[in-house]
Amino acid sequence: MEPITMEILQDVIKSIKPMKAPGPDGIMNFTIKKNINVLSPTLLKLFNSCLKTSYFPVLWKQANIIVILKKGKTNDGNPGSYRPISLLSNIGKIFERIIMNRLDKLSLDNCWVSKRQFGFCKGKSTIDAVDNMVSVIEKNKEEKKFTLCLFFDIKGAFDNAWHPGILKKLKDKKCPTQLLRLVKSFLSDRTVSYGKDVSRKLEKSCPQGSILSPFLWLININDLLEMDFGENCTIQAYADDVTVILTGKNILFLENLAEKIFQKFEVWAAENKLTFDQRKTEAVLFTNKHKVPVVNLFFWRRKN
Repeated sequence: MEPITMEILQDVIKSIKPMKAPGPDGIMNFTIKKNINVLSPTLLKLFNSCLKTSYFPVLWKQANIIVILKKGKTNDGNPGSYRPISLLSNIGKIFERIIMNRLDKLSLDNCWVSKRQFGFCKGKSTIDAVDNMVSVIEKNKEEKKFTLCLFFDIKGAFDNAWHPGILKKLKDKKCPTQLLRLVKSFLSDRTVSYGKDVSRKLEKSCPQGSILSPFLWLININDLLEMDFGENCTIQAYADDVTVILTGKNILFLENLAEKIFQKFEVWAAENKLTFDQRKTEAVLFTNKHKVPVVNLFFWRRKN
């Protein structure tokens, strides 16, 4: 693998936001940017050594957790009212950005991420995802067909991402061995700490606050989006929020098709050590008929 150049390193350093909070090492981006010419030779040697040995230093895998009150919530002591924020080493995140740029190029050149994914993809947004769904609905209305949209949410998606599964999927995509080993090192032996007394090891997850995590999640969910559900089914996702758009001329057909979707989703979730949030699973029927028919569905082996 080609070594990191001084130009690449300094371009990344120049792009980072100066006032980002530091991780456990206490090093601010502001300090790194201000001393770019002094620090760059040492960082370049360090990063290239890590790249050559496929090693991600332990210190960069330690996260400090702080909690902030969610917007609209009151300080009532309810854990659900707070959002945990993970603070990682800024130097580690510079190295992550360099690795991410390489993985991103490999992904684009080899189509690692489905066109049906709209989250964390350059040039795509929630508006594009909605437009895609609406276009199918409008087309079906013109053809006097029903559209049944199923909305799925993966419970604790990032927190429960299974590392062996992610690594296998990268290997299946012919990710270069050196990079694959580096990602494995990145995912292993991670810890989170809250205050001075609370610390635990992370056995799974796409680490919060990490540069690489969104990309690793896209790899993790990609095989679900690439499944063949037939011509009457369109599947798309925005990160971990999955939408399935079903087309049919009668309700019974849609009910049977939806049941097959649920079964396939359950199998995929089990294989990937994940679960779909039953409470957040929704179904909406779109039709131009004045009298909307009743749709009987079984979500995750329970009637809805």
